[in-house]
Amino acid sequence: MQQLSGIDLAGKLHHLGEADGTRATVVVFLSVECPISNGCLPELNQLAEKYAARGLAACAFARGACRMTATPPTQAQPLARYAAWRRAGDFVFLSGVIAVDPAAGRIVRGYDDIPPEAAQLLGRTGEFSTDIKEGPILAQSWAVLEGIRCTIEAAGGRMSDVFKLVQYFKNLDHFPHYSRVRKLFFPGEPPVSTVVEVSGMLPTPDILIEVEATAWLPLKT
Repeated sequence: MQQLSGIDLAGKLHHLGEADGTRATVVVFLSVECPISNGCLPELNQLAEKYAARGLAACAFARGACRMTATPPTQAQPLARYAAWRRAGDFVFLSGVIAVDPAAGRIVRGYDDIPPEAAQLLGRTGEFSTDIKEGPILAQSWAVLEGIRCTIEAAGGRMSDVFKLVQYFKNLDHFPHYSRVRKLFFPGEPPVSTVVEVSGMLPTPDILIEVEATAWLPLKT
């Protein structure tokens, strides 16, 4: 295991991590309040970009800590007979990703269906009346973008290689919630974006969002 050096940004942020070559265990502590709406400090975004460039993962919690487990990436799995992604020259095209695990037969329906660290990062309040409203779209948004990240990594790239997203919503009122989550996965320059409202998506009415991604990933010569 490679030991990463600790860093201290203005006495506010401390980082410690280990990497095994495929994923990283990254722990980020914030000693100041950091509402998710403000992007968790410019310094944190710079840190995430720095380690993303090295194929590592970074995240943070307001008034807390975040730990990403050191497990191999799991790419989005097709629901039927089609490819999760295909390469065409220097471009990688992803099929639409939804918040479902076909192997487990499970659809992400709320905070309880994603890791507790992710739920806290997204702003889970513990108040039923709030979480029942925001939880489904925030949890599905995280699951979809995490699936895209893992798929891009399986193709040999990273999220910063994604230059285009097409996002399908059953309800366009959900877009502001999704946008908050998207900023966590694209802390630097955002991809170009198309947003469409549709009447329904497979496999059930529980699916609120589907995202299709395209990345530029030049072949190594």
